Amino acid sequence: MKIALLLLTFFSPFVLLGQQNETVAFPPESEDEVFMVVEKMPQFPGGVDSMQAFIGKNIVYKKEALDSNIQGKVYVSFILNKMGELHNINIIKGLGYGLDEECIRVVKAMPKWTPGELRGKKVNVKITIPIKFALSK
Repeated sequence: MKIALLLLTFFSPFVLLGQQNETVAFPPESEDEVFMVVEKMPQFPGGVDSMQAFIGKNIVYKKEALDSNIQGKVYVSFILNKMGELHNINIIKGLGYGLDEECIRVVKAMPKWTPGELRGKKVNVKITIPIKFALSK
């Protein structure tokens, strides 16, 4: 059984789960305020293609998941702070079989990002990304 290349897919620049509608974001009221949509969204160093390459290079398809033919997407959520650091890494929707923990491990290993900006000021942004696991025959 061959393992297909793990792909990270995006809908717009990021998948924002639970977002009913986009509203105008105002300047933060406090230093800890977290936004879901800002004028300049955070960016992984080198962009989306570089992030896909980073995840594909670093993620391991766990044996238990392989043996059980587990495929699908793990949705990982995190807050990217004003310094470009990732915090509060959580699984929004997982697959189990060790794949959820593997996604958290790889996201924790990511380098600093370029932070998001709102009206020229760096702000905290909540991001959700899907990581796809697929097997080929």
